Amino acid sequence: MLVKRSLIYYHTYMIEKVVGWILIGLGLIIILGTVYNFYGVMTRKFQPVQFFDFPAVNMDPSAFIPQYDVPEHLQGVIQKPSTDQKVELISADMLNQSSNLFVHLFFLGFIVNVGFKIAQLGTYLTRPIVVKLRETKDAKKVPQPL
Repeated sequence: MLVKRSLIYYHTYMIEKVVGWILIGLGLIIILGTVYNFYGVMTRKFQPVQFFDFPAVNMDPSAFIPQYDVPEHLQGVIQKPSTDQKVELISADMLNQSSNLFVHLFFLGFIVNVGFKIAQLGTYLTRPIVVKLRETKDAKKVPQPL
């Protein structure tokens, strides 16, 4: 009976170890895959996921020019400013690329954290549980029942 119990304990103990090593391997694969993706995005071998599609940031310079009425006798000399011109401050490509890169790297950080937590669970399962008990002086003085 004692041998059977010890075999069950050993079998359960070994299953925990195997699952622990599998979790460590899975966590490391997730982390290394994320690092590979990060390297590919930073070297422009891969494109970051397209989350945003913003238009360009434009400014109308005529908004800063005071509006005035030109007298009739000076209309040929002085021209009214055109309101059709818009100056592009930030291009759509630069805005979209930088924001998509930031969000992509943010999600990569989240995935690395998940891989770390999975590997950490694996290390908790593979570590042996050691419990050290020591007797105190009070425990020796407690009388035993007859």
